Amino acid sequence: MIVEKVKYTAQFENGQIVAQWIGIEASPGFEETADQTFQLVQEKIAKWHQQSNPQNVAPAQQGPMGELPVINLVDERIIFKIEDCSTLDQLRRYKDECKSPATMEAYVKRFNALNNG
Repeated sequence: MIVEKVKYTAQFENGQIVAQWIGIEASPGFEETADQTFQLVQEKIAKWHQQSNPQNVAPAQQGPMGELPVINLVDERIIFKIEDCSTLDQLRRYKDECKSPATMEAYVKRFNALNNG
């Protein structure tokens, strides 16, 4: 495998704003492996963060971020329609479309809000 570029991003919580992201992209130099370049990039980002934030807060997130959530667009559309209902008659039109736990939860929540309100 030939690695032409290494890209690294770290998130730092600094207390002043929600988060600070620092990222860098680098190409391995002559006689330098991708692993060495990656290590240098990590060190450079840590140094930049320490220089701009003397309180020296550790990175909140490093490495892979994990799996992204799966969004079911059909369910999202049904939930949107359910939440937009202003009467129980409108809401009842969508009862048969509620086939997932998320849509049923939205239906029951909106039913209770309209029934009690």
